Amino acid sequence: MYESQSAYSISIKQEEEISKEFMKYVHNQYQIIEDPVLSYYVNEIGHSIVKVLPPHPYQFHFYIVKDDVYNAFAGPGGHIFVHSGLFESMETEDELAGILGHEIAHVLCRHISDMIDRSKTIGIGTLAGIAAGIFLGLSGAPTAATALTIGSMAAGQSLQLAYTRENEIQADQSGLKYLNKAGYSSAGLLKMLKKIRNKQWYGPKEIPTYLNTHPATEDRIVFINTWLSNYEKVNLLEPILLSDAFDMSKTRLTCMYADETQVIKQFELKTNEVKNNPINYYGYGLILNRIGKYPESIQTLQKALQLKPNDPFITINLADTLYNYGQYQEASKFIQGITTLPSPLNLDLKLIQGRCLIELGNYKESSDIFSEIIRSRPEYTQAYYYLAQSYEKQKNQGLTHYNLGIYYKQKDQLKNAMFHLSRAEKKVQDKEILENINEMQKEIIKTINEDEMNSLNTKERLNMPK
Repeated sequence: MYESQSAYSISIKQEEEISKEFMKYVHNQYQIIEDPVLSYYVNEIGHSIVKVLPPHPYQFHFYIVKDDVYNAFAGPGGHIFVHSGLFESMETEDELAGILGHEIAHVLCRHISDMIDRSKTIGIGTLAGIAAGIFLGLSGAPTAATALTIGSMAAGQSLQLAYTRENEIQADQSGLKYLNKAGYSSAGLLKMLKKIRNKQWYGPKEIPTYLNTHPATEDRIVFINTWLSNYEKVNLLEPILLSDAFDMSKTRLTCMYADETQVIKQFELKTNEVKNNPINYYGYGLILNRIGKYPESIQTLQKALQLKPNDPFITINLADTLYNYGQYQEASKFIQGITTLPSPLNLDLKLIQGRCLIELGNYKESSDIFSEIIRSRPEYTQAYYYLAQSYEKQKNQGLTHYNLGIYYKQKDQLKNAMFHLSRAEKKVQDKEILENINEMQKEIIKTINEDEMNSLNTKERLNMPK
């Protein structure tokens, strides 16, 4: 049984419904980094902890938010976010695991659902708006979030979504057990709390947003110190993931998403000062690719791969750079010779291969590759876009519109999705596809109607005919 199932909590089904609405607000207010390599890594860390949890009803998802602040938070339904500013301040994988483990514990202890439950008499959409307004407001998007909150509270409802001291200690008690079972040291969370605490001394404007939702920092530091002294030496196992995966991920985050003028100087200096360091070459190759210096990027990434053969991070970026430089034949041959990547990253490599085949005019082979990716991972949004592109080259308008319809539906661009699904409905003959189109159209219409209903305030809804 999971940690806490208060008699006063909303149901798991209700929490799932709220989480869907909550995620819409998150996507509207934040830039989620949809980088397949970084997403793979942070989810690997998160799910290595999830594997050791007691039985629970949640489907956990982990995200990096492009936002240069010290913050992390858990939303309804097991959606957990780490801001890029906090990630870049980390030095070890244990620190990332510590933050994720604490947020996972908040979900399992049902702290979020307990807080939402205090105002469960109002509608799901309104609840999600309040949750998003407060969480996002405390997380660095105050103006829009405040408007969301005020709009959602139009009927005089209130909801305070900030953890109590008791919530924090309970999440640490549970989270530290999960971390140790997964093979991570609690020292990582302790280091992060000290970094977050120390940052506030720079001045009032520098107070980390993490402290707004996660109080009792000093109490937590004392508790974790005690835990380390009394329990950790006995319980700690071997870490699950290779230690340099963290360094590669942090390097990628910095080189792909931080200010490029600063980063290129930093990594140019690193490669000159420290020879034969594959991570430095990897970072320099990334930033060269980013600014369009493809020949230099290819040469630098090849050096990195010589020093670190078969590394999935370097491999994917070398293939990507070859594609960006227009070396489609070379990129395709390079990808065909690779067999050692983990399954999710192998699909990302196949996506690049499929795109190369489109450019080379091998449309049927490319559509087969994209279809294979979708069979393995139906939620892989970009694969539908490129599959549509491949079918367009094959002059198959029905399947072009069908896959664009799925693509836009998964991107939550529902009007575009309806446009393409309506076009596909007139072009395709396959009964199964037509049934899928019909189901998606019903789902979209229902979602649009629910959104319109949720946009009404409580007074308007009470005056509607029953």
